[in-house]
Amino acid sequence: DPPRDDGPALSLNVLADGYAALLTIKTFSESALLAADLDYEAFLERSFQRIAEQDVRHLILDLRDNEGGDDDFGTMLFAYLISEPTAYYASHTFRARDYADFAATDLLESPVFQDFAQRIDPTGARPPLTDVFDEMVRLGWDHDLTPPREPGFGGSLSILMNGFTGSTAAELVTMAELHAGATLIGEEAAGAKVGCSGGLFTTLTLPHSGMSFRIPVFQYRNAVPADTPVGQCPQPDHRVIPGINHQSSDDDSTLRLALELLIREGSPWNLPSFEPPLLLETARMRLEPLAPRHVELDYAALMGSREHLQRTLRWGSWPPDGFTLEENRGDLQKHWREFEQRVGFAYTVLTPDRQRCLGCIYLTPIAPGDFENNRALLAYWVIEDELATDLDRHLLDEVMTWLERDWPFEVVGLLVHDDNARGAVLARGRGLEVGADVDVPDNQVYRWVR
Repeated sequence: DPPRDDGPALSLNVLADGYAALLTIKTFSESALLAADLDYEAFLERSFQRIAEQDVRHLILDLRDNEGGDDDFGTMLFAYLISEPTAYYASHTFRARDYADFAATDLLESPVFQDFAQRIDPTGARPPLTDVFDEMVRLGWDHDLTPPREPGFGGSLSILMNGFTGSTAAELVTMAELHAGATLIGEEAAGAKVGCSGGLFTTLTLPHSGMSFRIPVFQYRNAVPADTPVGQCPQPDHRVIPGINHQSSDDDSTLRLALELLIREGSPWNLPSFEPPLLLETARMRLEPLAPRHVELDYAALMGSREHLQRTLRWGSWPPDGFTLEENRGDLQKHWREFEQRVGFAYTVLTPDRQRCLGCIYLTPIAPGDFENNRALLAYWVIEDELATDLDRHLLDEVMTWLERDWPFEVVGLLVHDDNARGAVLARGRGLEVGADVDVPDNQVYRWVR
């Protein structure tokens, strides 16, 4: 998991070659970001440009411990998450009408207040308090529709939040859930959906105890439905109560859950409760998910049976002349990412002592774009030396039994090349028949139906 506590206040991490992106914003405070020499608007522009260029379809927005800041920074981010002009704020109001209401506070010492008072009366005279506040509302907040920014993000949005996600951050959570379909993960946020109080703060210090209180002047109203309960904060769709090590990047249970949810929801088979088996063992072999750690064993098996794979299984010119170990590592990384994302399941076939690779099997969607949740396509290969021992027959028998026992698929299509006579014999020996509903050029697809 990427670190979240020792990193910068603003960061973008693209995960799994563009499958998802993690956008972390630890504060919306302009002064804090400027002090860190960070340009918030430029950061958003670069981030969403990169998200668009890499065709990222899943965005995780981490707003944990973001206590808010400048309102414009919230609406600026919101603009990248919408596709049409959308109301963000409904109103900003105030109750105080007279300077006497602030007699015991430091309001008149506020540089912001002094600036607006000077705008109204440049002579330095004290203008009516309501005139100053009205001017603040007029110039401080935009109550028109927020226009979308380009390049906008239209994929799935998850927001990580906790009890310190407040003020501007809580407003953004509310509006992103309402208008961008955000899935909320973590703990209840620290700001009401209908709005909050803020904008300008004045300090009241008690004369005897010396205790000080910051008092907000303006009431914010978000553009939410009229029946939104007053006082209700954004609630997580998936609640995570962090443990004692929740600050550690090694134990970020909230981020881990967000990634797991994306993996489950992003699976072409849409099997949210299914966890693929991690092991199949027999007396002759051991199957485990194909991963980069298998690169040397897999490479030896692949290159040792290269002619067999090209001739018998009709793999064409693959693997090509000069195919390197590092190129094979890249292929295995791709298979492992697909396994993690539940978009494909590749298993290496090892000897029981895990000292040699004997082949592989692959489970993929039965056809590109076929997202039915109960069908899969099976392909396999074994090294040439093991054909004389009928390892391919043993592998097919055990895998078909395994699929029926431990997997949820209702239909499995076994892919056999037209010229692979041995593969066709094995398929028919399992009682499989060629199906007419799947067409793969130069191949027969033998169907197993539960």
